[in-house]
Amino acid sequence: MIVGKFCTNCGTEVTGKFCANCGHPVGDVPDKAPAPVPQETLNGVTFDPVPIFAAHKGLMGRIQIATEIGNLTRARPKEIATFVDEHYKDPVFMKCVADYQTPQEERVEEEIPPLVCPACKSTDIEFQKKGYGFGKGLVGAVLLGPLGALAGGIGYKDVECLCRRCGNRFTPKKK
Repeated sequence: MIVGKFCTNCGTEVTGKFCANCGHPVGDVPDKAPAPVPQETLNGVTFDPVPIFAAHKGLMGRIQIATEIGNLTRARPKEIATFVDEHYKDPVFMKCVADYQTPQEERVEEEIPPLVCPACKSTDIEFQKKGYGFGKGLVGAVLLGPLGALAGGIGYKDVECLCRRCGNRFTPKKK
């Protein structure tokens, strides 16, 4: 009778605590303990700063972090600024922030319904950028002089939709 250890992951015979083939732990190797949630105390209030830091990014994020921590702890602005700066400088803490997934990130994105023509309900839509309006520019130039010609640029970024099925032109609704 052959007695030996076999990897539960790939089935290879194992002599140590880890499979030489796939690296999977074998036998009585305890699983890695979950990392403790880092609790911080500021102004007598204990809280987990990781979700706060993970929810806000960039320069404005730093301000939002300080505001949120200030609302939570009622600490003085100088204490909050020091707290935030120290945590931004801590690479271990910032790794925790990078690994943290907010509940919003875990959610599956809802599918956006396709744009349809209001006249015929077709989804065969062509998008066109409006651009400079020569009519508006001409009227502006007559009424206000050379500076009035700038009026032709009003709405130049707007998008207009053209239905390829019925020829209807419409502006998509903004949400």
